[in-house]
Amino acid sequence: MKYQKRLATGAVIAAAVMCITAAMPPLSLGWVNETRQARERVERQVQSLRRVESLVVDAETGQRGYIITGRDDFLETYNLAMAELPPEIVRLEHHFQHDSAEQRELVARIVASTRQKVADLQRNVELRRTVGFQAAQQAVSSGTGKRYMDEVRRLTDGLVAHEVDVLASIDAELTRKVTWSIGFSLGSTLLTFALLFYLGRVIYGSMRARERATDALRATSARLEDGLAALQRRNDEVLALGEMSRVLQTEMTLVEALEVTGLYCHRLLPGTSGAVYLFRNSADVLEHAGAWGDGAARHDGMLEPDACWGLRRGQTHLCKSSSELRCRHYADSAVTGFHLCLPLMAYGEVMGLLHVWSDDTAAKDDAAGAATMAQTIAEQVALSLSNAKLRQVLRDQSIKDPLTGMYNRRYMEETL
Repeated sequence: MKYQKRLATGAVIAAAVMCITAAMPPLSLGWVNETRQARERVERQVQSLRRVESLVVDAETGQRGYIITGRDDFLETYNLAMAELPPEIVRLEHHFQHDSAEQRELVARIVASTRQKVADLQRNVELRRTVGFQAAQQAVSSGTGKRYMDEVRRLTDGLVAHEVDVLASIDAELTRKVTWSIGFSLGSTLLTFALLFYLGRVIYGSMRARERATDALRATSARLEDGLAALQRRNDEVLALGEMSRVLQTEMTLVEALEVTGLYCHRLLPGTSGAVYLFRNSADVLEHAGAWGDGAARHDGMLEPDACWGLRRGQTHLCKSSSELRCRHYADSAVTGFHLCLPLMAYGEVMGLLHVWSDDTAAKDDAAGAATMAQTIAEQVALSLSNAKLRQVLRDQSIKDPLTGMYNRRYMEETL
């Protein structure tokens, strides 16, 4: 019952706030339209004032040119301005008919001064046409027309300045209204979100708790599954390593040992490629002896010992980026995954090199695990290769003369 009352109260408040919030955009739009109309009206008034003044100036310019030259073509500008002035004066009076009495008085004075100036221009043009240049020049020099024009400019500039102030006050009022509208909208929006959040907490509190419990159980189950999968993988790896160890302990040739190595490396190091290098009898260069993946295609047949940091340092060398210390035997290739060099050491003797790499960028994350597995494989392979090599040496010693190196009686009996 308590939660129901809270829900009802919150819902009523939220509905009221949302209604007020919804009413603010139309109200703001009405303010904007009202201000736009007021601005357009004031701008039309200013344009009309400037237009009347410009026409008077054009008429005066045409009159001056005609008086000086006496040419009728100078009267084209004068006649055009005189024809446009009466309707423009009517429009000017119409634009200000709803303004204050003071502004209408100013407009009336501007119109009166304009008409006086027009009458003066007409008298001067008529004097130039009928009497001559001297009479027109004396009329212009009297300064009457200049006084009328100065009065028109003074009154027009004053009224325009007043209209500009009106525009500024309109903009300021609009800014205040819009600011209040935005502030109220933001406040009501935040309040609405707070109410919705409160209602959501009341309604879905228990549901979220159950969901969290379900997510926790699901995460625990996923972790258990991942742990079981990891244990299964580890068990498979241990079984494969044991099987590999047993197979390598079987009596076999060096070639067979390398084939077994490539087979189990492919199983124990999935997604990787690799190659096995063995020292020649001269111990000055390593020969490519076995591979898996694209190991045979990615490497030359020979490898100098000083071209590998793993052999030079006598320990495992891991490279996961082009900015790390890189061996020369793969320095020309881009390191997108990782490269791993492991010396094959048995009984204190370095027999060769196991090179493992992967071009998969995601394999960098498991490079340490691959290094551990490859180290275990390298130890098994080194022992197996050492035993195979030792058996080969013992067999050669049993069928060859140690002094001359020629086959002895045992080889002959075995052959026969």
